[in-house]
Amino acid sequence: MIEIFFSPAKKNPSIPGKTLAIVLALIFSIFQSTNAAAANELILDNGEAGTSFTEKWKPWNSRGNEDNPYGKNSLYTYSARATYTYNLDLPSAGEYQVFAWWPASSVHSDSVPYEITHQNGTSTVTVNQQENGGQWNQLGATWNFDKTATITIRPKGVGTVIADAIMLV
Repeated sequence: MIEIFFSPAKKNPSIPGKTLAIVLALIFSIFQSTNAAAANELILDNGEAGTSFTEKWKPWNSRGNEDNPYGKNSLYTYSARATYTYNLDLPSAGEYQVFAWWPASSVHSDSVPYEITHQNGTSTVTVNQQENGGQWNQLGATWNFDKTATITIRPKGVGTVIADAIMLV
């Protein structure tokens, strides 16, 4: 929230008008910067159009202070045969950073592979979902995509595997 306070200028009545113009210009600049950043982020949350899965994925129940999903919830599975796929239509081909979000919990798998399908094929980035939950975690460096990006979670190992949200920047 932005609060603006004006005090009347006794000696020069034109100062408040100039101050208002400057403040409005700053607010407009901040608004443009915020919208430009949002336009450069493409987020796909679990359950939205563009996601698909195999096997059974259930809503992750709150575990007290270990819970911090993106959006309303996240999904989990124990099945090594399950997959969760995010298909994103991109505004343009180019280089993007890929991020994943999962809630924090010590019962999650410490070895979760994310397959990123890009212009040059498919690369796998393995993450520890016991760490860095409740925040965006970058998967690799940057990836070149055509007009689509596909990220697939393929569970393996021991523990709960979470599918929550993917962001491309």
